Amino acid sequence: MKQLKLLGLAFVAAVALTAFLGTGTASATELCSKASTPCLGTKYGTGTATSTVNSTNAVLKTSITTVTCVISSLDGTTTSGGGSGTTAVTGITTEFHFFACTDSGGEECTVIAGAKNLGNISITGGSASETAAFNYNITSKTGVHVECGFFINCTFYTESTTLAGHNQISGAPTIRAEEAVMKREGGFCPESATWTGTYKIVNPSPLYVV
Repeated sequence: MKQLKLLGLAFVAAVALTAFLGTGTASATELCSKASTPCLGTKYGTGTATSTVNSTNAVLKTSITTVTCVISSLDGTTTSGGGSGTTAVTGITTEFHFFACTDSGGEECTVIAGAKNLGNISITGGSASETAAFNYNITSKTGVHVECGFFINCTFYTESTTLAGHNQISGAPTIRAEEAVMKREGGFCPESATWTGTYKIVNPSPLYVV
């Protein structure tokens, strides 16, 4: 009888521990000035502007030519701060630009931010780690118009695309597009196009996705 009682107590304890651990690992995504969950520093809430600088050349690889850009930006503003039982930080893209661009032959290309550059975004994942992985999700059209001589006069845009993100010890996370498929419309467009580039989120600072 005593053994049964002990087994019963052990079972209850195990269930309680499982519930506790489950709660601890199901934390909601937040933007925080410290790598802690829940956020123990400054929580960056609704209306936070995020600014990026590219740390590698941004590349639009098409079936006609490859457009390489020295400067690029992918900025946004949050429309929710996550946390409080939600699963994502949400926002909109406020700037998606490419500058100092040339094609494979060294000819200059003009890239114009298009009317579709104000797409929706969400940020999911993250944890209390200075090197945690997270996802930067583009959930609606975000694009630019590219003109390269007589070869390309086309609007490229991406939607339902996930960029791989990682917290950094420096407090400036990175997000990377790795041959993200770009859809095309209008003008003279190549049959296919992809976008590759790594961006460092430099504002707000310090920043961790937790």
